[in-house]
Amino acid sequence: MREYGNGYFYIPNNRSSFTNEPQVWTGGNLLKEEYYEEGVTKPVKIVTNRYEVTNNNFHSTGKGVFDRFINFGPPYVYNNQYCVAKDWFSYYYTKACTGYNKLIETKESILDKITGNYVETITSYAYENKALAASTRNYLLTRKTTTANGFSMVEQYKYPQNYLSESVYLNMKNKNMLSSPVEKIVSKSESSLAERSREKINYSTFNSTKIYPSTIQISTTGQSGLKTVFTYNSYDEKGNVRQYTTSDGVSGVIIWGYNY
Repeated sequence: MREYGNGYFYIPNNRSSFTNEPQVWTGGNLLKEEYYEEGVTKPVKIVTNRYEVTNNNFHSTGKGVFDRFINFGPPYVYNNQYCVAKDWFSYYYTKACTGYNKLIETKESILDKITGNYVETITSYAYENKALAASTRNYLLTRKTTTANGFSMVEQYKYPQNYLSESVYLNMKNKNMLSSPVEKIVSKSESSLAERSREKINYSTFNSTKIYPSTIQISTTGQSGLKTVFTYNSYDEKGNVRQYTTSDGVSGVIIWGYNY
């Protein structure tokens, strides 16, 4: 069974003051999942997600004209005087709210069939600093998973904007190629002393102007221990890999079809 979030659209009686703005864009996110065994009413697994709205802004649409006395229709004679029909009307603008509705926590609860209690694993998500430019503030920075016994594992992510001293990543920034993770570091905590492993995707320029992954490196001993395990040797004009080399020196060639 799945439960999704609903946005709301509330307009108060006094339309000139919106106490709640349209939030329809926040709907549709998966809030809760429940898994059942056949014939059992208690779920064996429950997954709940929590979201946070950030960088929300209000945008006015239309134009507000309040309490205007307007003449309607042609003049007519009343008590030997020329008159026009008049009435009050009000026309109010509306507002739309936009922003980012980001997943910040996932809780997975597994039923212990012996005790009847749930064992919980919580994963929290943190994103780039909210004060950064809009082009970078949405990228996942860390993902921390904590088990029921208190053991934690943290994944940290780095992006092209973290390596601007290297020309290829500066070019990626200029091309707005900012969302591709360059490095993932896994540790017991946020401290570098607790690092367990890291994986780095190096990028290079191919076919004069195209930027694609060139090598994949992994390490269990920190930055200095990075070793290349996979190499992308060439790409075609459409960005498909044509040749690669594995860590043991075996090279492979991919043919994408004679009419492709």
